Amino acid sequence: MINQSTITALRAMKLTAMADELEAQFADQTTYSQLGFEDRLGLLVDAEWNRRKSNKLLRFIRNARFAEPGATIEGIEYHDDRKLDKAQILRLASCQYIEDGHHIILKGASGNGKTYLSNALGNAACRKFKSVRYIRMPELLDELSVAKGCGTFRKTIKTYQKVELLILDEPSMGLAPKMVENIFAVIGGLRERGVALLLIEQNARLALEVTDSAWVMDSGSIVHHGESKALLNDDQIAQIYLGEMPV
Repeated sequence: MINQSTITALRAMKLTAMADELEAQFADQTTYSQLGFEDRLGLLVDAEWNRRKSNKLLRFIRNARFAEPGATIEGIEYHDDRKLDKAQILRLASCQYIEDGHHIILKGASGNGKTYLSNALGNAACRKFKSVRYIRMPELLDELSVAKGCGTFRKTIKTYQKVELLILDEPSMGLAPKMVENIFAVIGGLRERGVALLLIEQNARLALEVTDSAWVMDSGSIVHHGESKALLNDDQIAQIYLGEMPV
């Protein structure tokens, strides 16, 4: 009875992992009776701690609203035809670029896995308990339009300012030039607030103009990185990635 009342009290205090672990210890007295009080208490605390960390991670992933919630760094397939640089991707998975204030621009043909790669990098950030948000352009436009109509535009922008990594999927695709200008002005404002950006964007020039430093990835490999202004003024980059002919 005392054992059961202890378990009931733990559940009432929402210490469910400790309660489950205590039940397991009571059910296997032969094994656990060989352990001292400190060891058994340590197992109870570890069980609760691990459960809470797991729940916290799931909450971070859920709040990120990934297009592919199951995307992980471990799940990336490094086929030869994809030309993915595993070492570079693992380096980015450490999330040091977020700490250093760098940004990532993903380029490449449609259907080559950019969304999965971006979500896998976002998942890696969630594992380090960094707040992440993934959003496609139509969803962002709808959200901002509703916010303007309701008079909550600034409040909506502030929610994005609190995010540590913002993943934007093709922010300029299919938009009129004036709309693109407005959207990238918003993106630039978020960058100034310290939000790290991961842009899936074919228009590398636009992406570089709203970042101060960037890693440009093409087909999964980092092809250039450095100060955005320097990248914009590089003739080779301008010709290959910005669609401009050298003067």
